[in-house]
Formats: sequence, C-alpha cells, structure tokens
Amino acid sequence: QRDAGLASRASALPLLLPVSSCLEPKCQAAQPLLVDAGHRAVIFDRFRGVQDTVVGEGTHFLIPWVQKPIIFDCRSRPRNIPVITGSKDLQNVNITLRILFRPVTAQLPRIFTSIGEDYDERVLPSITTEILKSVVARFDAGELITQRELVSRQVSEDLTERAATFGLILDDVSLTHLTFGKEFTEAVEMKQVAQQEAERARFIVEKVLYPSEKLWLGNSSWYLCHFISWGMLHSPGVTQNHNANIVHSSHIFLAIHQECP
Repeated sequence: QRDAGLASRASALPLLLPVSSCLEPKCQAAQPLLVDAGHRAVIFDRFRGVQDTVVGEGTHFLIPWVQKPIIFDCRSRPRNIPVITGSKDLQNVNITLRILFRPVTAQLPRIFTSIGEDYDERVLPSITTEILKSVVARFDAGELITQRELVSRQVSEDLTERAATFGLILDDVSLTHLTFGKEFTEAVEMKQVAQQEAERARFIVEKVLYPSEKLWLGNSSWYLCHFISWGMLHSPGVTQNHNANIVHSSHIFLAIHQECP
C-alpha cells in the first residue's frame, strides 16, 4: 500500500514540473516600469486588486505576472463636444463646447475602478449635454447672441462643478460655435432684407423732397442777407467803412449757402 502511494506521487510529479518551469523565469527578477512625465500609473494586483497608491513619474519595479500597470495621462487635453438643444423660445441651437480637462491624480484608482480607462469618452459627452440643455433653456435666441459671455460663464461654472464629482478638473470651458436652426436663420435674413428695403425707400423719398427744400433754404438765406444789408445801410450812426464790411460779409454768407446749402 505504501509503495502504491509513492507510485501515485511520482506519476503526478511530471505534471507539476512544466508549471514550475514556466513560473520560475518570471519570478527570477522584478519587472521595471517607466512612467513618463505628465503620466501616472495605477497598479492592479492579481491577488489584492487595484492598489490605492498612485505611482508617479520615474522608474519603478513590479512583481512579474502578479502586478500589472495601467498608465494615465494627467496632462490637460482638449476635447470638442457638439450638442443640439433648444432655447427658451423653442429654437434649435447648435453649440460646440471646447473643454480642457485632466483627471485628479489622487482619484485615479477610483476612476479606473468605477469608470475605466476611457473615462473621458464615458463622462464628458453625457455631462456636457446635460449642463448645456439646462443652461440654454434659460435664454431665448436673442439673449444667446447678446449675452453670449454670460451663457459661457454659466456653462463653465455648472460643468466644472459637475465634472468634479467624477474626479475631473476642467481647466477651460468655452463656446466655440453657436448657430440656430434653418427656419430661424431664414427668418433673420428676411428681416434684414426688409430693413434694407425700408432704408432704400426712405432714401429715395428724401432724395425726391431734397431739391424743394434746397430752393426754400436758398431763397430764405438771400432774403435774410438782403434785409440785413439794407437795414444796416440805412441805419443812422453807422460809418461808411462799417457798412462796406457788413455788405461784404453778407455776400460771403450768401455764397456759402449757395455752395453748401
């Protein structure tokens, strides 16, 4: 019976040798990890799960086969997000929002565990659409144009606060594109054309009425100068030289009115 047990153990020995031979080279030396500038690493341990410690820049060493690094870019990155929403007066508005974002370094393990490596693809489009719909609905089409700075500031404040709950920092938020629907754009263009036609009609009317006004101004100016000259010439106590100066000034005044009515 004892010999039979030894025989069974000996038969199992060849099966264990390949496994140990496969693990032995990996356990001989620690695996180096190089984290570039502006990046951080989260360590996933096969026995203990995601580690709470965030690995910084530089060279580090991992346990082969047991520990696996997940690299995150912690630098500010741009992203353009287009959104179609409605204004207060029910006009369709096409808005493109440009965001500069980066993750909170200390929250990288939580971000990786709850959201994943593609956190920006999952979080930013959804919260941007949510905030833009909420803010734009408070303004009508005219206010969106005249108060664009106020709209941009309100979107930035609300979006920054919302992104912080997901462990994201927004360094800059700006509205780069804002247009309205086809119907509203056509209505605005028709209004501008109507205003231009009204200005043109007013100009034509003034042009027709202007010659009669010019004639009236010219005649009244001539009679005024003539009356002043006659009165001064026949007034007692006025010297002859003074009379000559008055007549000369009256003729100059009349000439100016004729040239530039």
